[in-house]
Amino acid sequence: MKWDLKELRGHVKRLFGEEQLRTVNQCLRTIGDRRELSRYHFNEAKDRMEGALQGRETFELTAALLGAFDTDDRQFSAARFQAYAHTVACIQNMHAVVDNMVHFAYYVLGANLDPATRIEKERDITWSKVSKKLIAGPIKVGLSALLDDPGFTYLAALSNHSKHRSIVEVSYSVNFESDAVEHGLRFNPFTYDGVTYPTKWVRSTLIDEYQRQEGLILTIGNAVNNELRDRS
Repeated sequence: MKWDLKELRGHVKRLFGEEQLRTVNQCLRTIGDRRELSRYHFNEAKDRMEGALQGRETFELTAALLGAFDTDDRQFSAARFQAYAHTVACIQNMHAVVDNMVHFAYYVLGANLDPATRIEKERDITWSKVSKKLIAGPIKVGLSALLDDPGFTYLAALSNHSKHRSIVEVSYSVNFESDAVEHGLRFNPFTYDGVTYPTKWVRSTLIDEYQRQEGLILTIGNAVNNELRDRS
């Protein structure tokens, strides 16, 4: 699926003018940057760990974890911390892009220009308030799906716990209990807002949520194009 941004910008300029288009362009740039930053930090985390393991065989993973193959002091530990730092940055960007989508919807539909839908304080442009200003339809459904999903609920809890209380630890683990040996970074268990979240593998958790967001962002974007195209 593609999203025709040239068409979108044409509709915004036609309906709302140059100043509104500048605001919408800022939203679009940020959404694109957040996606690129998420991908960049994810790949950097993966590369740091792959470099530290140096293609070791399965039976060597525990020894590598203990630093048996380090060529200098704390080589594996340093790589793990770098991967941890990139993972935290990836989480923050994947969490923030959903807020950016809410702001995008608010401005691209011209809600700030209509007294009936305007939200006076910028800090109040949140999903709980914006959702009340949107008419029922594909845009509202898409945004609801973006936020109301177990994958995003976990990501939001992970990000908010790390932001407000303490960063959820990311450890390197080797699991010999499954048929195929699993190894990689894992989020440690944590409790947020009364809910306990289990240990999860970083790679599969972030890939699944990234791909889910990608599809919904394109769906919402095309729904916006359709909505604006039909406006006189």
